[in-house]
Amino acid sequence: RLVGIGVPGHEDEIYYSKANSDDMSDAEVISLSIEVGEEGGLIGAIEFGNRLVAFSKTKAFIVDDSNATTANWTWVQAQWTGGVAFWRLLAKTQNDLFAMMSDGDIYSMVTAQEYGDYKAASVARPAFVDRWIKEKIDLTRLDEAHAVYDSELRCVYWFLPLNGSLYVNMALVYFIDRPPLEAWMLHDNLARDSGFRATCSAFGPVPAAAYSKVLTGGPVGRVWYLNGDDVLSDDSGAYESGFATVHLHFGNPRARKRFKYGHIVSVVEGDFDLSVDIYVDGIYKTTKSVSLGTSAGSYGSGLYGTATYGGDEYLVADFPINYIGTRIQYRPRNNNADEDFFVSRIMTDFKELGLRPLSTIANRV
Repeated sequence: RLVGIGVPGHEDEIYYSKANSDDMSDAEVISLSIEVGEEGGLIGAIEFGNRLVAFSKTKAFIVDDSNATTANWTWVQAQWTGGVAFWRLLAKTQNDLFAMMSDGDIYSMVTAQEYGDYKAASVARPAFVDRWIKEKIDLTRLDEAHAVYDSELRCVYWFLPLNGSLYVNMALVYFIDRPPLEAWMLHDNLARDSGFRATCSAFGPVPAAAYSKVLTGGPVGRVWYLNGDDVLSDDSGAYESGFATVHLHFGNPRARKRFKYGHIVSVVEGDFDLSVDIYVDGIYKTTKSVSLGTSAGSYGSGLYGTATYGGDEYLVADFPINYIGTRIQYRPRNNNADEDFFVSRIMTDFKELGLRPLSTIANRV
């Protein structure tokens, strides 16, 4: 049967079509009333397992429509606290269901069933992604946002509008097999039109291929395949790709350190430079240009660029830092068209300088 909600004036009703048909005429439609108890009524529903789960802004309802006699269909309010901001912000994976709330938090339904509250089941809070969403995303426009699950990469794309943007123009990507603390990645291309300027998304087959990809549709009518196999440019133009490490304190977050040198271990991909932004104690300090060409570098008793490690040709690139602080962060990035890069490790040479007492501690009697 087809299922419908959101009929004006009947927001608390779920409508079913005739069995094995799309006929939802007055003569054939079956309705089920839910005591939602909040403004807006039901705003989303999705089948999970053999049950229909319907959502309001702050609640969820489990519908049992398995009985052959429709008069015996019933519902129960879910045992967890949590709903969904908009119907397109529900993402179903093979064994879980993820939803975004109006406050920007994202939770797992399976975990919420165990703990009873969406905050305890949040996959965004461990990495402080929920704070980033509240600061950067226009939460008043979540009716433009949408989510889609990529079963090939096993990740959920959350397409969201940045503050001040005309359209949805970026995606937060959550990899479901990783711990929430390290599962998030930001994808965007704010410099030009791209597949992340998306008004809608879907997961579908690639023509003449045995796999599927995420497709997005943009405001000017283009349809994009994300993560093309052989395309390392964006419509023949360069785009910036990078990542950021955590703030590294090397086991002693209070001790001041002199950060002397940095070393990047990478796979040789081409004769181009990688830019590395360096932040010390959260403050931007400098950008280093690191060559990813085939020049050899020494590492232990091996010579990178001429020797093979693990089946790949590796390169160690060194760069000076010369800043003092308690923690350091690296942000490698590449904006070369048609060039790929892979960084397997970043190492730091540093010397601990000891603790600098705070004035409130030094003057304490």
